[in-house]
Amino acid sequence: MIIRRRLDILFKKFKMFKYIDIPLLIATVLLFSIGLVMIFSASDISAFMRYKLNPYHYVVKDIEFLLFGAFVFMILMFFKVESICKLSYFGFGVSILLLILLLFTAPVINGARSWGAIGNKTFQPSEIAKAMIVIYMPSVIFLKKKKINNIWFNVIYILSLIACTGLVFLQGDFGTGIIMVLLTGLIYLLLPIERNIKFKIVGSMVILALIAFLSFKAFLPDMYNEKMKRFNTDGFCSADRFYTDGNQMCNSYIAFNNGSWFGKGIGNSTQKYLYLPDSHTDFIFAIVVEELGFVGGMVIIGIIFFVVLRIFVIGKNSKEAHYKYICYGAAIYIFLHFAINLSGITGLLPMTGIPLPFISYGGSYTTCLIAVLSVVQRIAAENKCPKIY
Repeated sequence: MIIRRRLDILFKKFKMFKYIDIPLLIATVLLFSIGLVMIFSASDISAFMRYKLNPYHYVVKDIEFLLFGAFVFMILMFFKVESICKLSYFGFGVSILLLILLLFTAPVINGARSWGAIGNKTFQPSEIAKAMIVIYMPSVIFLKKKKINNIWFNVIYILSLIACTGLVFLQGDFGTGIIMVLLTGLIYLLLPIERNIKFKIVGSMVILALIAFLSFKAFLPDMYNEKMKRFNTDGFCSADRFYTDGNQMCNSYIAFNNGSWFGKGIGNSTQKYLYLPDSHTDFIFAIVVEELGFVGGMVIIGIIFFVVLRIFVIGKNSKEAHYKYICYGAAIYIFLHFAINLSGITGLLPMTGIPLPFISYGGSYTTCLIAVLSVVQRIAAENKCPKIY
């Protein structure tokens, strides 16, 4: 009898999948599929020639990431959004503890202590922290409704977010730190908190940010000069810098030029032949345009915009306030990565190691992106059927 009852509950939980947002699901599956093809095309040469690995190494690992992400999706879809909101407090606290642990134990890789390890598997706690911010910040509305307009509660609330972001900056991961600052700030401005409180909090944060910047310049001048040098993009592609600090950007421009309108065809990129060191991660969109052309690149951008807008629509249709702001946060989360990555590979901003959503190779970000999307899909399901299991 007990077994039958549990099977009945499980069956009802599976029925929830018929309420998910199908256009969003199709768009995300399509983008991940395009990403899988492009990761293989962009990484086969560098895997074999630079790292002495099997040409299929990175695409196989990306398939593993996507399968694990699908498992995470299935698990999270079985939880009600209210339960996920409650768990976000714990998840946010764990991500802070992991960031603290990295400061003392992680090796320096590419100038940052961003990577942790479990056995032979590596991960980035900062990616977990970013995803948790999307869920944690709006969850406060659900769990602390009576305190949301209390000034001291807001101070403590913001300080917890500053602590998380500050730890990422201390690791030396400035790209992720900037994403977290923008993500936190934009979500906070959207939350239904009284304007005078927002004004005081945001004003205080701007002053603190200015103090932190001046302190950084005064007490860590070498690191300050190294980071600020990257903002000097004057003549970034000049002949005298082609073989130095302008190499990646110049080769990115060459890839864009080679692609023309319709590209050279899948697998026919020349810039992936060790000219672009990060051809399957940060600079993958340059390879996309070289192989699929300007038209192919714009199609991918259009699908990403569709995903962002679809998430906004799901949020707008949500009756619960915290559901609405989780969706808005998820849309901002995806858009910021998209905008900063494209700004980096086109020279509008320094390249900061930010992946292109759905397309770039990377296990931590891919898994966290799928986790955020699964919460959005759960919200979409509950919007259609509030009494869903």
